[in-house]
Amino acid sequence: MTRPRILVIDDDEDVLRSTTRMLRAAGFEVVGTTSPVEALERLLGGDRAFAALITDVYMPALGGPELVARVEEAGISIPTLYLSGDDAPPVVGHPVLAKPFSRRLVVEALAELGVFDGVPVSRFS
Repeated sequence: MTRPRILVIDDDEDVLRSTTRMLRAAGFEVVGTTSPVEALERLLGGDRAFAALITDVYMPALGGPELVARVEEAGISIPTLYLSGDDAPPVVGHPVLAKPFSRRLVVEALAELGVFDGVPVSRFS
């Protein structure tokens, strides 16, 4: 069975590390970066085999909503989950998960995005 591949972007290295570790422990394949510019280059450069994108809302240089807007402008559609340590305003059309969060919450949020494609969610929680 193929593991869903998730791209995680958070400028806070500790949050990125814990989120990546949490998702891997839940059975996901994870690619993580602290650079939204690197993530954008990866996606625009053809690496689009991701079941979902998890990105911080507020980051220097390029925030999560701006990153997703550029990806969508390029005609790329990836289910997106936003993370925020602040009271971020809702991002239209996308769920926002407050930091800190548990593995159960992030798996449930990914399930709501439809990333499991028929695979039982219990396998990943």
